[in-house]
Amino acid sequence: MLRIKGWDKIFENNRSREIKNPFWVAMPNRHDSLGFRALVSMPDGPAMYGAWCVIVQIASRCTPHGSLVRDNGVLHTANSISIRTGFPEEIVTACIAALQLSAIDWIEDLQEGAVIQQEGAVIPQEGAVIPQEGAVIPQEG
Repeated sequence: MLRIKGWDKIFENNRSREIKNPFWVAMPNRHDSLGFRALVSMPDGPAMYGAWCVIVQIASRCTPHGSLVRDNGVLHTANSISIRTGFPEEIVTACIAALQLSAIDWIEDLQEGAVIQQEGAVIPQEGAVIPQEGAVIPQEG
C-alpha cells in the first residue's frame, strides 16, 4: 500500500481531519526543499510534480487520508491513478518511483503489514506483519 509520509502533519489541519470527503487539501507552497528540487530537476520532473499533486489530492479522499486505497479497499496503482486523473501512466509510475528515492522520500510502499482503518475499525490486510498507527496489538501472555 502506498502512503504519503508525514500526511497528518503536512497535509491535514483541524478542519480537514473532520471532513470525510474533502473537496480541497492543504498543500505546502514552498519550492526550495531538497525533495522538491530533486524531483523537478529529473527528466519529466515538472510532469512528475503534477502527478504528485494529483496523488496528494486522491490520497486526501481515501480512508484513511494519506493512503492510496480505493473505496472498495483495493489499493491504488499507477494505472488506477492514471485512469482516474488522465495523467499518463508512465509519468505516474515514474513519479511513484521517484517519490520513494532517499533524496525525495515523500511516499512509502507499505506492501507487507499494511493496515487500513475504515470507519473506526482496524482491518489487517492479508499478509500484514507490521502494525501501523491505530492498529490493535494483541498482548501476549
